[in-house]
Parts: sequence; C-alpha cells; structure tokens
Amino acid sequence: MLLTFRFLALLLSALALTMESAHVLELPQKMRYGTQFYSAVNTTPYRYLAIVGGVYQVGALALAGVLAFLVRHRAPSFQWIFLGFASLLVVFAVWLSVA
Repeated sequence: MLLTFRFLALLLSALALTMESAHVLELPQKMRYGTQFYSAVNTTPYRYLAIVGGVYQVGALALAGVLAFLVRHRAPSFQWIFLGFASLLVVFAVWLSVA
C-alpha cells in the first residue's frame, strides 16, 4: 500500500511540476506579445490545463500528506517524505498567492 501511495504521489508531483515549468519556460516569449494578443493567448487554451493541473497539484499534495502521515516515525525516509510534502505545500501557497 505504501508503495502505491509513493508511486502515485511521485507521479502526480512530476505531472504538476511539469505543467508549472512549462509556463515558466514560455514566459519570456510571451512577455514580447502585445496586450491584446497576450490576453487572447492566455485565456483560450489554458482552461483545461488549469483544471487538470489543479487536480494534479491538489492530488500530489494530498497523497504526499497521507504518505507522510502513514509512515510518520516508522520509516527512515520520513524526513524526506515530509520535506517533499512541505515543498509541495509551499508551491501550492505560492500559486495561490500569485494566481
């Protein structure tokens, strides 16, 4: 069961961070767009990315939290699992504050 939680938490975390890094990588090009074109580009194709990305991010955060709770002080890797959970929490908080 723990292996399944670990796998799913890693998978959702990777998918969520991939979507976020794609936005960071495309930002320099988008900064050159005019206001109207930038608005058109950012409001049309990203609706489903926001929905799916939100599910990835919240799912990764939830699974990492459950995993950290399940292993608590029994596993030697607890500190790393908790650090991953805390990092995902920081990423989510930054996203909430910026978006």
